[in-house]
Amino acid sequence: MRTELPKTTTKAASRSESFGAGTENQFSQLIRLACLYFHVKTAFVSLASGGGQKVKAGQGLKPDEIEQVSCLANLVFQQGEPVTIPDTRLHSLFRSSSLLSSQPDIRFCAGIPIRDPVGLKVGTLCLIDTKTRRFSNHDLEVLHTFASLVEDELEAGNHSRLDTRTVESRLLTRSISNAQTIFLSTDDDHAAFEALLDDLLTLTESAFGFIGEVLENEVAEPYVKVRAITNISWNRETAKLYEEVDRRGMVFDRLDTLIGAAVLKREVIISEDVRTDPRRGGTPLGHPPIRTYIGIPVFSGAHLVGLIGLANRPNGFSTQFAEELEPLTRTVGTLIERKRLYAERLQQHQQTERVASFDMLTGLPNRRLFIKRFDELRAQADRKPCLLSVCFIDLDGFKEINDQFGHETGDAVLKAIALRLSDVLGAGDVVARLSGDEFVAVLQDVSDPGVYQRILEAIRTPVSYCGQHIQVSGSMGITVYPEDNAERDVLLRHADQAMYTAKELGKNRLCFFDVGEHQLRRKRHRIADDFRRALAKDELELFYQPKVDLCRQRVVGFEALIRWHHPDNGLLTPDQFLPALAGTEQEIMLGEYVIAEGVRTIERFARLNEDYSLSINISAQHILNEGFLPKLESRLALLPAGLRSRLFIEVLESMALEDIDLSINILEGCKRLGVNLSLDDFGTGFSSLSYFRRLPVDEIKIDKSFVREILTDADDSMIVRNIVNLAKGFNRRVVGEGVESQAVAEELAGFGCDLAQGYHFSRPLSLGQALSWSDRFNGC
Repeated sequence: MRTELPKTTTKAASRSESFGAGTENQFSQLIRLACLYFHVKTAFVSLASGGGQKVKAGQGLKPDEIEQVSCLANLVFQQGEPVTIPDTRLHSLFRSSSLLSSQPDIRFCAGIPIRDPVGLKVGTLCLIDTKTRRFSNHDLEVLHTFASLVEDELEAGNHSRLDTRTVESRLLTRSISNAQTIFLSTDDDHAAFEALLDDLLTLTESAFGFIGEVLENEVAEPYVKVRAITNISWNRETAKLYEEVDRRGMVFDRLDTLIGAAVLKREVIISEDVRTDPRRGGTPLGHPPIRTYIGIPVFSGAHLVGLIGLANRPNGFSTQFAEELEPLTRTVGTLIERKRLYAERLQQHQQTERVASFDMLTGLPNRRLFIKRFDELRAQADRKPCLLSVCFIDLDGFKEINDQFGHETGDAVLKAIALRLSDVLGAGDVVARLSGDEFVAVLQDVSDPGVYQRILEAIRTPVSYCGQHIQVSGSMGITVYPEDNAERDVLLRHADQAMYTAKELGKNRLCFFDVGEHQLRRKRHRIADDFRRALAKDELELFYQPKVDLCRQRVVGFEALIRWHHPDNGLLTPDQFLPALAGTEQEIMLGEYVIAEGVRTIERFARLNEDYSLSINISAQHILNEGFLPKLESRLALLPAGLRSRLFIEVLESMALEDIDLSINILEGCKRLGVNLSLDDFGTGFSSLSYFRRLPVDEIKIDKSFVREILTDADDSMIVRNIVNLAKGFNRRVVGEGVESQAVAEELAGFGCDLAQGYHFSRPLSLGQALSWSDRFNGC
């Protein structure tokens, strides 16, 4: 069963028949131009007639194809808008219609409705081709132009004939607009010239042509560089010409020929018979024969900027022909001038960009471009992932090279080093000169650590300049991302820090940034900063561990141990923050806080009628500080003299040995103020008997590392027994630390140890809890 399309309405048919009566023979020129312009074999105009579309004029139609193309015209008419079918084999209409499917030669079609002055549809303009093709927006605009010309002719009826110049004028305007649009909307000026040439050939019905730009060589002689040409496919048969075209584009540098005559004379050149013209020649070797030719010079103002050449037009060429093309010729001149201005601006921009992005001495990227490329590499490393080695390089002794040999030599050395660094690094790496004699490189996924040494070797290879061999070396610091997971500027700073470490170690070497040590330092800095707030917000507290008399089995005193109620990290013990304060101002601030709290605690014991002693820990830095004794005296001023002896200041044995004379003087000063002294961690400092004899201490505390194993380690047992005997010999009281069982406590008592403290008795407690525990232990 044959499928048919809907028929045209009777109203539209009668309207079109009266509207376009007698015009069939006046469309031939327009249809011929449409076929030329769109490079199709068939085009036709149909008008509504009866129940469908009737072909009124066409080109390339066979009698047996009229019914099929009418079916296509019906589709366009019914749609009421432009229709393009790039491949009929994929379109449902052709699969369902037996009329259309019986025409295998129809592979492409496009159509547009034709309307009367009030907007009613009266017919169609259609194109047909035997091969599939794309239809661009520009093609659609030109098809609209052709349709409007059909509408104008239909409106004029039998009173006028189609004006070919009107057709060409409208197409000329479209061509100019299209070329300008292409030029302004893309960076490809070649596409604009190609579009202009294509339109030129269609409008003039010329077989061959070119558009060229007139330039000057180094001796100010003009030549023509082709920007668009009809077809250079024949050049493939002539390798020499093709290679030349491929290398620098097609160039006409001999202008004493018919091709170049328009440039030399600055006027239109016409040849009606090229074969007999004495000026013939200049066409590429292998070019098809040229019968007629016109050369039109292109001007921008008074300046000759281009040349249009056209050949083999059926009706020949004339000066009037050239005048009619003047609007398009001016457009070519404008495009060439714009292209030149664009090229100049681009060159200026590139020069500005180079100055802004590259080091002018070495040609390496400068800091600005390096940062951009570094960020790109880091983004890639995050996606892959991969490692990035950031290498900061500083030349050793470069100032001396400048001073000894001069800055010209110094610049030569920098250029040589820059070239060597570029040669050593891989294609995906980047190296830049930051300033002076500082370079930085970023290397991707270094699998062979030897590449770092090769960088240093490249630097220390002597540089030969003006007969002298300049010896130079470099120090390099390296940090690796993301092991060092920091921001770009911080990574550079870390590599810089490692470079300075390499210099301090003797130069001419490399050093890796220690991420772990850096994180530890950062942690210490944070703790030190937070500690100031802790003092201001009263976040510190003394906890108390009982000291038990082993003979009487009574609590006789306490050791005060600092605790920090951290708002984020909870209760912190000394080992969690004291190391971070070591050697800082905060360490002394902590010691003053402990002394003040210790004095207040002794006063509280007195108010409770308790004769407990209290030991406080003071750092070596604080005790050896010249302001320690005056401030201690100030704190003790309000404490009755009889109570001062209950305060024990614990000092480390290792502190006393740092400066024995100074330590003895300060400790004796403490004794004069009425406080007692305890030598903490005894046995770990290896003090001699002569030093021990001179130290004015009242109490010795045996380090817990010896006490814990006295039941199982004979050496530890012997050490503890000897320390007790030594202390007794010098009339010092002995305290055993770290007691964790009753058996150890009994062993210490058997050795003659006076006091003990440890988890066996009690952990450190708040003051109220410690007093309550002691009351229970003492049986109160």
